[in-house]
Amino acid sequence: MKDCLQFLFKSTAEGVYAVDEHGKCIFFNQKASDLTGWQKEEVLGTQIHEIIHRCRKNGTIYPQEECEMLGVLHKKSAVRIEEDICIRRDGTFFPADYSAWPIIKEEETLGAVVLITDITGRLNTEESLRRHAEGLSFLSNTATKLLKSSTLSDQFKTTADFLYSVAEDAIIAFNEFDPGNRTLTIRELRCTDNEREILRRILGRNVEGLVFNFTEATRGRMIPGKLDLLEGGLYDLTFRQIPRSICDTLERELNIGDVFAMACAVEDDLLGTATILSHACGGFLRNKNLIESIVNQAALSLKRTRIENELNIRLAESERFAYTFSHELRTPLVTLKSFLGYLHHDIKEQNQMSIRDDLNRMENAVVKMSDLFDDLLELMKAGRKRNPLEKVMLKNIVDEALKLEEEAIKRQNVTIKTSGENISLIVDFPGMVEVFQNLINNAIKFMGSQPNPEIKIGAIKKGEETILYVKDNGIGIEPQYQHKIFDLFEKFHPEIAGTGTGLAIVKRIVEHHHGRIWVESEGKGSGTAFYFTVGHTSFP
Repeated sequence: MKDCLQFLFKSTAEGVYAVDEHGKCIFFNQKASDLTGWQKEEVLGTQIHEIIHRCRKNGTIYPQEECEMLGVLHKKSAVRIEEDICIRRDGTFFPADYSAWPIIKEEETLGAVVLITDITGRLNTEESLRRHAEGLSFLSNTATKLLKSSTLSDQFKTTADFLYSVAEDAIIAFNEFDPGNRTLTIRELRCTDNEREILRRILGRNVEGLVFNFTEATRGRMIPGKLDLLEGGLYDLTFRQIPRSICDTLERELNIGDVFAMACAVEDDLLGTATILSHACGGFLRNKNLIESIVNQAALSLKRTRIENELNIRLAESERFAYTFSHELRTPLVTLKSFLGYLHHDIKEQNQMSIRDDLNRMENAVVKMSDLFDDLLELMKAGRKRNPLEKVMLKNIVDEALKLEEEAIKRQNVTIKTSGENISLIVDFPGMVEVFQNLINNAIKFMGSQPNPEIKIGAIKKGEETILYVKDNGIGIEPQYQHKIFDLFEKFHPEIAGTGTGLAIVKRIVEHHHGRIWVESEGKGSGTAFYFTVGHTSFP
């Protein structure tokens, strides 16, 4: 029987040791040796408590008399101790469960047997499950807040806040991709006040609003659904558009260790990027999966909101279009109906002069209807991506627009002045020519009796933004009408030819380029200036 027990204790997968009635070790199996690093010969005959039990989890040293495992020598009943520690020979320790049984013969306690179970794996699994549950709860909360965020701006802020909360003090930037201009704009930055001040001092401006060109080669370094290390650090993160010396200075002063980036995308539809600057001593990568899930959730939310915004815009436009079109079409139809009645009467009376007049008026109504349909078709096409975006000089666009309006310019004897022609734009070239042509044509039509008609075309730099303009010294626009100038079919001077769609077309094309347009005029007789932006521009 003794031999059987010896064999059992030696072959078991758990650490086993035995002590006599005084707490001295009398047995120490191979597994106990593997777990603790102590050899059997080193511990036999020693007070085992002093070797592997001498302190609690908090590091407090306690005497053998207080040892619960050896307490079975006096209590004469088994005991189980969970999530304690076992000290190794090198002074380190591992989490362990203990089970101890007294050895009793004829009511006399001869010693005790203690089973040691290394619970490192179990605790790691429990911690993993706990973190997973927390992660699921966190992601559920993230999804809920993103769904409640009704605007793109709110969603960028919410995402940046969530990323910063799990990135363990790393610097977070969440950026928006502009597909029209192929640019990436830093929308949200999360860091300490001191880090923000360092960035502002070295870059000479706020980080939010920084714009970078985004090429296909750049996109290839950012993988959807995966947070990836950028070997080139900040220099690669800025797409090598900020000098390396400045990037090196930032890394040094901000104590940056690694730089990570991830595409925020739904399939091939890129919406933005998330970038993380990890401090040299940081350890945020243990939350890598959670960070990737947050960015993927943000991508779905951003795409949903963009689609909703686009649908709302199109619905509102459709409603305005239907109402305005029916209203504008009514006038030539009423004219046709009226003069058809006159024509019947004049034919019966054989009044040739009146018949010719009736037919002329009916023909004018038909021409007006035709022009109306042509302009509406042009309006429907405006703002759609009909041509690929390309980098082109402002001079080339303006020259083409002036060539198309050359006859009207000569007829009105208009002086053209241009400036800022060295600026380059990333635009739909035919669409941008149409913008300038319509604005030039509009300026010529509304010169009035100006004896020295003049149109100025150019660009100005205002902070980080480039603003294009077309100015004239014509009749001007009174303040009460300026807010309606881009509305469909708006005509404040019915005596001047046109259907009132030109500026509506201009507005659509500018908005397609992710820009904005506005008008300025001091009123009647003071001339008019149209200003607009078209996303990414650059001076040489």
